[in-house]
Amino acid sequence: MVATPDRRPGTGRRSVPDRPTLRPVFPKVNLFAALVLFAAAAAAPAGAEVVPSVKLTLLNSLYRTDGGGAELIGAGTARLGLDSRGNPSVRAGLVLDVARTFYHPGPAGAEPPETGAAFDVSRAWVRARFPVGDEYTFRITAGKTRLSWGYGAFFNAGDVIFGSSTASADFLGDALRDETRWLLSAYFPLGAFAFFEPLVLPPDYSLASPAPAAADAKNTAAGGRLQAKWLGTVWEAGYLYKGTEELHHPYVSLQGHFLVDGYAAASSRIPAFEAETADLRRSLEISFGLLHIADSPEHGTLTLRLEGLLRPGGVWKDPGGGESVGDFEAAGYGLFLFPEISWSPTRTLAWTLRSVLSPVDRSAFFSGGVTWKPYQGFSLLFFVGGMAGQEGDLFGWDRAGGIGCTTGIIFNY
Repeated sequence: MVATPDRRPGTGRRSVPDRPTLRPVFPKVNLFAALVLFAAAAAAPAGAEVVPSVKLTLLNSLYRTDGGGAELIGAGTARLGLDSRGNPSVRAGLVLDVARTFYHPGPAGAEPPETGAAFDVSRAWVRARFPVGDEYTFRITAGKTRLSWGYGAFFNAGDVIFGSSTASADFLGDALRDETRWLLSAYFPLGAFAFFEPLVLPPDYSLASPAPAAADAKNTAAGGRLQAKWLGTVWEAGYLYKGTEELHHPYVSLQGHFLVDGYAAASSRIPAFEAETADLRRSLEISFGLLHIADSPEHGTLTLRLEGLLRPGGVWKDPGGGESVGDFEAAGYGLFLFPEISWSPTRTLAWTLRSVLSPVDRSAFFSGGVTWKPYQGFSLLFFVGGMAGQEGDLFGWDRAGGIGCTTGIIFNY
């Protein structure tokens, strides 16, 4: 589920600071093409094992509105997946999402927003391994999928492909960030703990609204990353040229363990033309994180995480004045923090508390709740969320959706 810029922070996938919402918004695709892809995957060769799966997510969310009223939002998403297995040299996957959203406006006489269904092929990929001699193998991945560069669950300056320096995330899902893109990549091992991975990202082109300029080859993105392990620490360096923005985007990251798991990444943006005008300090982003997991047979599993995003050239003083600073990116603040606590006393119960803190203007967004799994594949959840800050802050209480709650059912089969 993807956030839209409506001020309804609560507990779903959202751009937290500026009117997040649970409204699923998918790129419009040709339904016939989606069904053709689905049928093609289903008709896989008999020698390959095809594993189907279905995930239903049904949510109802209650939010505070601008006028002090309430709005009830109902959302349903069905995810159909097909995984091709059985062939050790070739793997493939197809995931089709179908979403339906409907609204129950609280204030009397309010006009209900548009309703409808949205379809998306969120994943369609093939991965093949090719042996070279007896001891060396490389692989190629093509299609729509996700590559994770850098380190970080919420903030990750090394994620130059999708960008993990915003507050848009799925606070109800298993993964905070799960964006995908059409791509072509290769993986070349360079020893036991090293590899090189080149990558090409075709222009982001929508079949629903074709525009000749969108598919221009100059909008292609390309780059690669190199990873190696040295002194017990994983080091990674990468680069991506973004044709759409005409930017060079290099990054470095590392991950290691000393008492707790620690990781960090740094990236910068350099104009492809007139590079001498680049303000490296202003474009520099540094992310960092600490992770500790304590597992006890008596008390269950406790997960503690703290991540941060540092912008040395950002805004370090609260603008004040009572005027809203706008959304997360427009604010441009120099520091954000993301603390997370998760406790699972049993295999069927999990408590989660997450927050996005803005120390510059001393405001915060929070989301917390409980997930109960009484049966295999079946989950009940209840989450509350809201904002704590003065009027006009990034997470100001006056924003629509300043407080809300979500209940739902998730069923996998």
